[in-house]
This record gives sequence, C-alpha cells and structure tokens, in this order.
Amino acid sequence: MIIIQADFNNVSRGRVNLTRMRRHRDTPFAELARTGEPILFVDYEEAAYGRLERDPTTGDWYAVPEWETQHQVAPIPGRPAYEGYRRRVAAPA
Repeated sequence: MIIIQADFNNVSRGRVNLTRMRRHRDTPFAELARTGEPILFVDYEEAAYGRLERDPTTGDWYAVPEWETQHQVAPIPGRPAYEGYRRRVAAPA
C-alpha cells in the first residue's frame, strides 16, 4: 500500500491538487500511479482510499479520494501527517 498525504481542506471538484503541495515536489507520481498498488490518502487522523489522476491540460497530479471510504478507515488519534509519501520497503530475504 502507498500512503500519500493530501490536504482534505483544499478540495476542488472532489480532488486534491498534490503537485502544488511543496512537500510533494520530489514525489514520483507517474511511477506510483503505474504500480497499481492501493493508495491511502491521509490528512492527520482522516484517511480515504483513492487513486492518482493527472490533468492532461496542466500536467498537475491530483488525489482522487473515494470519499465514501473516508470514515471506513479507522481513525488513528495522533496519526502524523506524512511528509510526501511512504514507499513500502521490502522485507530482507
């Protein structure tokens, strides 16, 4: 699972612009979108599953949360805001 921080307070047409978040300046969105792994977008205690979408006009990457999952993911009090995203590290062989 890929975890990406998204600011749920800055939603436009159901999407969150990730490209304009300074903390994502080095996040490889194209690579992450190609993996096909589930994505969990987090904003402190709030979380929702969703997908990445690229705007063909501007080239910006957006979080497209499945808002109906927002309250299905158990809140974790004090969950830190992730800086950028967390890559899953493979366990040593």
